[in-house]
Amino acid sequence: MTAVDTRAALGWREGRIVIDEMPFGRAIAELDRYWPGRIVVASRRRLTAPVSGVFSPARLGSALGALAATQGLKVQYLTLYLVILY
Repeated sequence: MTAVDTRAALGWREGRIVIDEMPFGRAIAELDRYWPGRIVVASRRRLTAPVSGVFSPARLGSALGALAATQGLKVQYLTLYLVILY
């Protein structure tokens, strides 16, 4: 039997994205679902490091900045639709 984190699974119903001890790469993929374009991680060095946070889909830029900072990465907005974490 697999345990389900109902808080994370139902967070979207309350207008939030819940990331709880999720690998960094997977957390970015989760945010990418809400981004109107693409989020690309150029550095592969910390993709498996666990991260946590509760974010608003309306403030994805802040969420990206916060998660990137946990891995010592910078955020570069190339266009409104393309973001690079390096």
